[in-house]
Amino acid sequence: MHARIDGGKAKLLTRTGLDWSHRYRRRVEALRSLPVKAADIDGELCALNATGRAGLYSLSALMPKRLQLVIVIDHDRDSSP
Repeated sequence: MHARIDGGKAKLLTRTGLDWSHRYRRRVEALRSLPVKAADIDGELCALNATGRAGLYSLSALMPKRLQLVIVIDHDRDSSP
């Protein structure tokens, strides 16, 4: 999942470019609240299983209403300050 923030607006896009912002409205609101003018965040949306471990496998089965907790794992591509 790719998050794009620009000028106070935020979107969540799939790897194929589909806009899934409407499926994850609370996550989009959280992204909009970040203190940045613009950002591109590449990561994975994960759901926690019963033991508290993150798993990519369960998202499609849980979408959209039963999914309560989502973790965004950011893939840091540039470690320079």
